[in-house]
Amino acid sequence: MEIVFELPIDLPRVRHSPSTQAVYELLKAAIMAGELAPSSKLPPTRWAGRHFRLSRNTIVSIYERLASEGLVVSRRGSGTYVAANRRRSNPERPRKPTVDPATFVQPEWRDSVTRRNMWFCTDDPVRDPSPDALELRPGLVDVTMFPFDQFRRCMVKTLRRMERSPPGLGCPQPFQGDFSLRQATADHVALMRSLACDPDDIIVTSGTQQAFDLVTRVFVEPHRTLVAVEDPCYPPLVAALKAAGALICPVPVDAEGIVVEQIPSEAKLVFVCPSNQFPLGITMSAKRRRELHEFARSRRALIIEDDYDGEFRTKGEPLKAIYSQEPADLVFYIGSFSKCMFPGVRLGYVIAPQWAIEPMVLAKNITDWHSSSVIQAATASFISEGHLSTHVAKMRTAYRARIAALLDALSAKFEGRLRPIVPNYGTHVSAEGDPSIDWDAVAEKARANRIQLHSLSRYHFGEGCPGLLFAVGAESEARLRLAVDRLSGLVR
Repeated sequence: MEIVFELPIDLPRVRHSPSTQAVYELLKAAIMAGELAPSSKLPPTRWAGRHFRLSRNTIVSIYERLASEGLVVSRRGSGTYVAANRRRSNPERPRKPTVDPATFVQPEWRDSVTRRNMWFCTDDPVRDPSPDALELRPGLVDVTMFPFDQFRRCMVKTLRRMERSPPGLGCPQPFQGDFSLRQATADHVALMRSLACDPDDIIVTSGTQQAFDLVTRVFVEPHRTLVAVEDPCYPPLVAALKAAGALICPVPVDAEGIVVEQIPSEAKLVFVCPSNQFPLGITMSAKRRRELHEFARSRRALIIEDDYDGEFRTKGEPLKAIYSQEPADLVFYIGSFSKCMFPGVRLGYVIAPQWAIEPMVLAKNITDWHSSSVIQAATASFISEGHLSTHVAKMRTAYRARIAALLDALSAKFEGRLRPIVPNYGTHVSAEGDPSIDWDAVAEKARANRIQLHSLSRYHFGEGCPGLLFAVGAESEARLRLAVDRLSGLVR
């Protein structure tokens, strides 16, 4: 395959060919301006000569001249490359905004952009590789314990099947997702959550965030639909609602879950995390669940149940998902494989009432047509062969031990200053803090000392309660104890 310059050629020509000097100056200017990036490979001299309609020897002389100036380097048997340490010599021209975003970007999207701090960490997204760096941020899982060998075999079998019988290229509408994955998902939630559903009730999504997006696209009328969300809550959900133009009403959470009596009567959607409220870790009581059902039935509102890590019950008696109770025709259950497998798999699902399947599948097809066929089929095999249930059982034990170690350490080092909320599910622990201490400042100081964690105020709409959030997905018991010990020294 020929490698050619993707550069505009506007060269003075001598008869039918550009001059040697003109080509040299073109390449030098492109390197100096960064249009030919450092370490990028230049085309072989024969192809470059054909491209510029010059002889190969002429191109060789141009490359040699560039090399003598330190702009390119030649590697024997490999080719000629732009020097890796080559930087732009010309000062950057100041970038003056020529467009006011308000002219084109709709208000709800502009508002979501201004709320980036709710979604994105200010920290470097690449995990610090140094051994003294400690990672206690939520959303991470211990990938070192994942059975990649089994998943790799499932991937290989899937690819072999596709090689023998390639997937069709026809329109997938109404394509809810690979049927084998929907069947496996139905079996998975029946086993892990005692939730009975049919494969036809399931829509496969590219993670939980797309599930939020589909619900808001279909059921939120911009600037008219009132949506109740827990306060505190998961920030990316708020971003999706804002982008859809929803009117958002934060509803406080107490020891039994969302305070149903404070949900506005005109709310049409209610987003809740009943098993493991994020970030507080509270499990909604049976009484509060009945009240929420009654609200949905009497007000004809939809309940969106986010069960992001419901597989990991750490203590207490299991409670059925809200979807398993009546009225199921008003409840949408959102789940994810990111926590029980690993985030890179990028698969989630919505279990929806039959009346809502068609419009939601249409919204799915509009946004990304369908999720990866290969990953879907391999994940279906991984579940049906029993690998996922085995892995979840192992991780339940590991996370239970880590939470116990964390609670012991917090009790020993922070007695009276941090009061942990002991969770029944999940992979994190919230701890309410002494209000006389600035816990936002503590979190900032911790990050400066290579302890990555969040303060609770980050997840509240208003001022919020003081405290810290400790996730156990990425660190061992010993390293969690070390993190708490180092953190206590910072607070002192």
